[in-house]
Amino acid sequence: MLQLVELLNNPLGGAHDPRRLVVHHAQVLGVRVAEALEGGMHRLARAISVKTAMGLLLTGRRISAAEAYRAGLVNEVVALSDLMAAARRWADDILACAPLSVQATKEAVVKGLHLSLPEAVELIPPTMAKALVSSDQIEGVNAFLEKRAPRWSGR
Repeated sequence: MLQLVELLNNPLGGAHDPRRLVVHHAQVLGVRVAEALEGGMHRLARAISVKTAMGLLLTGRRISAAEAYRAGLVNEVVALSDLMAAARRWADDILACAPLSVQATKEAVVKGLHLSLPEAVELIPPTMAKALVSSDQIEGVNAFLEKRAPRWSGR
């Protein structure tokens, strides 16, 4: 589960992952110097507004969990006592989706970040092409038509 949802109760650093939960009392640091030199400053500027990223990068200021949420650095802010339940909920929501589609979506988004928007829209990575002709694609349509939960096979 920790591979699917990153649980944060410490400084954020420069890691780039779209699935983040943070405890409400945590203080979050935009990017530490070592991480900035390893591309963290560029990842931060792509993850949130350039204006907000520059404010954090130039000052090294820590922000609250609520500020991190408002800036788009984290998906959800929860109390420490609710952290594992929230992580499980996020993981369950992801696991309820077709595995090939989840993989393909993540790959397409990550590859598309380095392209112009028109190029990214045209991008159909091999994993997306595979998902579109998979058994899971057929199962998804059948489950929808039959008004039932899909049973994904990952094939």
